[in-house]
Amino acid sequence: MDTLAKSSPRPRYSATAWALTLLAAVLVGVVAYKAARIVPRAAALYSRARELKPLVTDPAALLHPDRLPWLRERLGATRDDMQAIRDEVGFLFPLVERLDWIPGVGPDLAAAPALLDVGIALCDVGWWSLLGVEPVWAAIHRADGKDGPGSLELATPVLASVEPRFEAASAILGGARSALNRLQRIEHSPRLAPYVAQLNAYWPVLEGGLLLAQDLPEMLGHDKPVSYLLIAQNNQELRPTGGFISGAGLLKISAGRIISSTFQDSYAVDALCDFGVFPAAPRPLREYIWAPALMFRDANWSPDLSASGATLSSLYRRCQGEGVDGIVTLDIDAVTALLWAMGPLQPEGYPTPVSGATLIEYMNEYWTNPLRTVDITDQQKGEWWLHRKDFMADLLKAALGRLTGEPASLELVPLGKAVLGALQERHIQVAMSGAALGRGWLASAWNGGLRTFAGDYLMVVDANVGFRKVNSLVQQSLDYRVDVSNMESPRATLTLRYAHRGTGLVECVAGSRYDDSYNDLVSGCLWDYVRVYAPAGSRLVHVSGADSETVVSAESGKAVFGCLWVIAPGQTRELVFEYELPPLSQLIPGQATGPYRLLVQKQPGTASVPLTVQVLSDGWKFRPSRSTRVSFYGNDQVDASLASDVVLMWADGGAAARRANLATVLVLGVGVALVVIGCVLRRSVG
Repeated sequence: MDTLAKSSPRPRYSATAWALTLLAAVLVGVVAYKAARIVPRAAALYSRARELKPLVTDPAALLHPDRLPWLRERLGATRDDMQAIRDEVGFLFPLVERLDWIPGVGPDLAAAPALLDVGIALCDVGWWSLLGVEPVWAAIHRADGKDGPGSLELATPVLASVEPRFEAASAILGGARSALNRLQRIEHSPRLAPYVAQLNAYWPVLEGGLLLAQDLPEMLGHDKPVSYLLIAQNNQELRPTGGFISGAGLLKISAGRIISSTFQDSYAVDALCDFGVFPAAPRPLREYIWAPALMFRDANWSPDLSASGATLSSLYRRCQGEGVDGIVTLDIDAVTALLWAMGPLQPEGYPTPVSGATLIEYMNEYWTNPLRTVDITDQQKGEWWLHRKDFMADLLKAALGRLTGEPASLELVPLGKAVLGALQERHIQVAMSGAALGRGWLASAWNGGLRTFAGDYLMVVDANVGFRKVNSLVQQSLDYRVDVSNMESPRATLTLRYAHRGTGLVECVAGSRYDDSYNDLVSGCLWDYVRVYAPAGSRLVHVSGADSETVVSAESGKAVFGCLWVIAPGQTRELVFEYELPPLSQLIPGQATGPYRLLVQKQPGTASVPLTVQVLSDGWKFRPSRSTRVSFYGNDQVDASLASDVVLMWADGGAAARRANLATVLVLGVGVALVVIGCVLRRSVG
């Protein structure tokens, strides 16, 4: 008789298995709950991004006053959606920011929390800014360009009333700086790096722009009239702040209305001064152009516009009897860009309009044959001398007439882009006499000052002391190599390579003369007094290729090495500076082991000079998100275009990064282990 097997009792989960099962169920529930709340917000963001994308390529579509409230509403909704997403998943941010070690998507995951915080802040900034812009824009559109008030005159009192709105936007942007700093510490993927680089580049512009919006009422003479000295610089004859000072204009504004404007030859400014008011000329000007004193036309000898501007303002006041509240410098490239944006201008009495394409031709023609004289014969040279720069005054008058009398004829988006580009590339600079009014220009690095920087610093400053307008014929390139393997005594080697594209057999003889035409001046040798600005404490070791002794000095907290070299047409020359930098612990206080940072400041008035930087170190990696328009080879060499100031950084990718990655792996490992243990326990009781 078969024995009936006793039925086995049903397995029972242990307490641990039940707890893990419950935990897994809770996690699944939480994830599902969070997803249900996040997905609609993410879908709304995606839909709104598609709606706003065409406006990026056509910002003019937003310029109608009725469109600004619509855009502000979209920014507000976008901000609410991003904040809601952050509220749901913000507790995961500390972990997510440590996932940059994951191949492929890791860097983007690690950057996501900081990007979300920056995005929320920028939406808030945009909302408050548009709230300030809307009434100002409406006031500008009330101008009819006839006998009534102009656009600036209508906008000035409104700007004063909405100043608190720009203050609120500025405060929010300042609070978001910590999120931007978090973003900069991450080594971004090639997908994300260009966008982060743009964010880094335009953040100071936004900071400065918001400060300028708050200062505009005072700058436009809301409470009292203001005067600005307009300095026309010819960068075909390069000088430290952008070019030889060919002329100066005085612009007076009261309550947003231009009440007077004048323009005169820089020599005419000097002519009204007693010789005793001029300060002593710097040594290079005494030696190479035989300057008996520092005249107004040469007073931009310092590349720091705050220093040169103080000298220019003082001389103008003494020579012309007029005080100024600020200085604006413009070179030929700036005027050309503005003409392209504004459209052709018709100066009174000239046969055809002047455009960006014909500016140089007009300058050459009417310098040689001014409208108010016949020719340049010896009998009429005195008259020619007085009128050879009349064209610039007539062009300025035509431009101001268009800006104040015909605002509706201007395309504001191209004009705004032209002004912004000229400011970024240092073809326009602004130095205000008061510290309060200068804060916006300083924040944007548009004030022409020598910048302070926590790291290595380089600026090459050329001064044409040969009386010839030949800089447009000279191609420049810079090669900067730094060995930081010994961080206590880094060593730098700077190679300047200049190629003169002029032709003809010319003997390089110092001296000034006026030729039969302006085109004749755009020829000959380049007599260049070059100065290298390096961090304070740098020690010059050796210079090769110079045609004079090298003078070591200091200015604005920088070490300066200066010398003369002469480049003939068709010639290519190299000038090499070797010097020791201070220890990295002095360049970057509090970070004795790096990273290595470098700011290369562009000289105003120059073109996009090719720049190569090579850093020899022990395992450091280049961080491309810290710069724009950069090509890099391996981890040590970078090629950039010095169209504007360039910031580069190399960071240690060794032990510190490995320790951070190990901590993240351990956290994730513990989580995975708990899941595995739970699965094993379930199988064991089954």
